[in-house]
Amino acid sequence: MSKCDNCDKSITKKSPRFECNNSGKIVHANQLCTGLSSKQLSALRNAENLEWTCEDCRKQLPHRKSFIIPEDDDDDTDCIQLGESGSIAMSKLLRDVSLEVKKALKMELASVNESLSSWCIKMDTINATLEILTEKVKDLEKKIMYLTNQNTHLELKVNAMEQQIRNMEQKQLDNVLEITGIPEDKDENLEKLSSKLASKLNIEKGQLSVVKRLKGRDGKEDVIQVVLQQVEQVDQWIRAARTETIAWKI
Repeated sequence: MSKCDNCDKSITKKSPRFECNNSGKIVHANQLCTGLSSKQLSALRNAENLEWTCEDCRKQLPHRKSFIIPEDDDDDTDCIQLGESGSIAMSKLLRDVSLEVKKALKMELASVNESLSSWCIKMDTINATLEILTEKVKDLEKKIMYLTNQNTHLELKVNAMEQQIRNMEQKQLDNVLEITGIPEDKDENLEKLSSKLASKLNIEKGQLSVVKRLKGRDGKEDVIQVVLQQVEQVDQWIRAARTETIAWKI
């Protein structure tokens, strides 16, 4: 059983006690034996990392190495003090850590800034290219619209010309008579043949403009084309051919 180095009374195993971290003296954990206030005692009991130094050791040491708990009547500005060597080592450690962190952050920020600068340049190039392409697309749209209008105008013009040609062809065919069923003779005279045909139909031959034989295509028989001066003469020939049957001999 231990004895208190202050009051010299026994300290049981169940009794709370303090042990000096320097001399190893043991005292009762009360205000009388420790010389501490109730607030200091409460702080030492609740903190696992705080060490207690007896009064004799504190007087002998040039610098305090233990934590000092303020008295009940101390100001709030009082703080826990560390030994000088521990304070210097901690300050140096914190300073070194701070420098390393700053270096690491500086390197990371430099890398990030470089990447951002590179991407900004690329984005500027892309935006410039997009502006050029946008202008080209606008120009192409204008050209397409112009060509579309031109195409529509040309289609209308071609349709009008085709209709005009058909009308001209139809007008030219109004006084054209086609005769089929007459075999080709080696020395035939088409004007005499048309005159002979008019005689057989009992009509006046009239004045012929053109008489020619057109070769048949794809197995079709030849056609004798007679161009008359007047449309009425064509109708006269057609009416006579419908009422008269002609047996043509070579």
